[in-house]
Amino acid sequence: MTLSARARASLAPRAMMAAKVALATGIAWLIAPHLPGDAAKYPYYAPLGAVLSMHPTFARSIQWSMQTLLGLILGILLAGVFVLASLPPLLGIMLVTGTGVLLGGIRGLGAGREYVPVAALFVLVLGGGDADGYSFGYLSQMAVGVLVGLAVNILVFPPLTTASAADALLDFRERFARTLTEIADDVVDSWPADNEMWNLRARDLLREARNVRAQLEVGHESARANPRARLKGVDLTDDFVVLNALDSVAFQTKDLTELLAGPEAGRGIGGDLPEPFRVLVAECLRTLAILATAPEEDAVEAQQAAEERNSALGAWMDDNDLAEAGTRQVAGAIGKCLRRMLDVLRRDEPADRV
Repeated sequence: MTLSARARASLAPRAMMAAKVALATGIAWLIAPHLPGDAAKYPYYAPLGAVLSMHPTFARSIQWSMQTLLGLILGILLAGVFVLASLPPLLGIMLVTGTGVLLGGIRGLGAGREYVPVAALFVLVLGGGDADGYSFGYLSQMAVGVLVGLAVNILVFPPLTTASAADALLDFRERFARTLTEIADDVVDSWPADNEMWNLRARDLLREARNVRAQLEVGHESARANPRARLKGVDLTDDFVVLNALDSVAFQTKDLTELLAGPEAGRGIGGDLPEPFRVLVAECLRTLAILATAPEEDAVEAQQAAEERNSALGAWMDDNDLAEAGTRQVAGAIGKCLRRMLDVLRRDEPADRV
């Protein structure tokens, strides 16, 4: 995907959200003057409530909205206490905002924590001699805006990011396989390899795995309480299983590169590993790369090839006595690392499929 294509892909959901926010604020503004009593005096709070209720996932929109309203209620009640206390304006403002910040630390308030001191300050300063009427209007208009925002968010293309999350996982699988193949090439053709380059590749895999996990979590959240997800039968459970496996193997890859290219007199710890052993290691890595990206219909064949290469490596180690004790230890650790990588990627059970 080109840079411009990625930019367009990220712009589309942002543009949709912007359009929905604009629609929600417009509807809220039209409804606001028709609220009963003092609430009609404060129509500008309805669009604000609509904006605050919007989030890229519907489940989080509900959570944010409820937390915001709870924070407003708590702030209004706090302001009521100080209004009744009839304190000097300066002292009242200082105490109400300070106390509001303290109450904002209540566990569970979440997004509403910021609105406790704000609501309290608004009621105390803007409410003036009609704190009750202002409080009722403020809360009522905000609630209307929140309800409008939630309605627009669920009725107008409720956000669903599961497809982009699945695409990110697919890209990561391909990147993962390329990295294993590149390491395999270096083990044979560029020995001893560039230590820093290998370490960089391993770190990049771990960082990308974290990024993909974040996208999957957002995608999973976007499917909660989302009618589009129910209609499409979306389920990212298997994707998380795949990512967990790849994440685990990425850590193993980091261990493997440290064994092959650790610092010792400017060469890798495994700098004295014989070429036949390195060729077998490279073959193991290439079969693991194929297994990591193999479609379901080719999984059995890919796993069988990986098992055969791993067994060949073990047989070579049994039949050949490496001269130096340090080299034997490194070779044994490399063999165990490759075995663990294969165990994680194996396709024996449906729940473990990668």
